[in-house]
Amino acid sequence: MLSIFLYSILLLAYGNQILPYFIDQRSLYEVRERPSKTFGWVVFIASQITVEIPWAVLCGSIGFFCWYYPLGLEHNAHTSSEVHERGALTWLLLCTFFLYGISLIQMCASAIELENNAANLASLMFTMCLNFCGVMYYPSGFWSFMYRVSPFTYFISSVLAAGLGNSHVACSEKEFSIIVPPAGQTCQEYMEPYISMAGGYLRDTQDGSCSFCSMSDTNVFLKSLHIDS
Repeated sequence: MLSIFLYSILLLAYGNQILPYFIDQRSLYEVRERPSKTFGWVVFIASQITVEIPWAVLCGSIGFFCWYYPLGLEHNAHTSSEVHERGALTWLLLCTFFLYGISLIQMCASAIELENNAANLASLMFTMCLNFCGVMYYPSGFWSFMYRVSPFTYFISSVLAAGLGNSHVACSEKEFSIIVPPAGQTCQEYMEPYISMAGGYLRDTQDGSCSFCSMSDTNVFLKSLHIDS
């Protein structure tokens, strides 16, 4: 979540740099191109988005190589033999994230005359997307519709599923819980109903007790965030 927050700050900073150019070009279009009917509004918007695609790919690539490999997320794909597929998917998602952000900022600027007001509206929309994407807090009740509407919900779900899904989890020594089964039962018999419902795995010890890890694979963690891998 911290990485997404930092990417959002970077994206907003980049968007604030392109806003003045977009406002100037929009003014030029409204004064010269539209009255002369040289080209239409759709062509103008399409050209503004298209010219930003290489920059979105560049920013997404820099963010991918500075984040994906230093965290070692590629190691999670070895168990499913999907190293290249997951890496390519994560790179594509990051590039799409920057392209979406640039397009959102341009959408705000196309409808608002002043660039400062457009920047404030774009910041507000980004904040709403971050607050209701379901990672920090899963919304319920009235605000549950924001979870479905926010594009960040699907972006973060896809990134986490590609980076963490279908991988084994091995607890450290400090993360194990010591379980003492009732008399006449083994650890496996005692914990089987709970493990079948909530997941986890057992590690036997020598004194009749056993050690329990509450998570055996990353899909359990993703499920707690309402993400299907």
